[in-house]
Amino acid sequence: MRDAEIDVESNFDTPIWFLIGCVFPAAGVLSTYFIEPVVPADRLIGKSLEYVAHYTDTYRRGMKKRQSDTAIKGCLVGSAISGGLFVISTAIQTGNF
Repeated sequence: MRDAEIDVESNFDTPIWFLIGCVFPAAGVLSTYFIEPVVPADRLIGKSLEYVAHYTDTYRRGMKKRQSDTAIKGCLVGSAISGGLFVISTAIQTGNF
């Protein structure tokens, strides 16, 4: 359903989910599977039951996919930064820097 896909694109908050994945790697990624996206009720007023069901399903699936994809990217970046800092810290402590 195109309306739901457009709303996912316009309502998704990329920086928040990226930071959640970056700062809370495992918890951030796992939370995307348990947090249910809130469907914008104003988009459903006056619509048929079939439309509401299809819109809600499409919106939730699309939003969850975007949340998990973005949180995973944040997790990877956060892990790379942490690993880099660990290597630098170890090198400084051993005098190899």
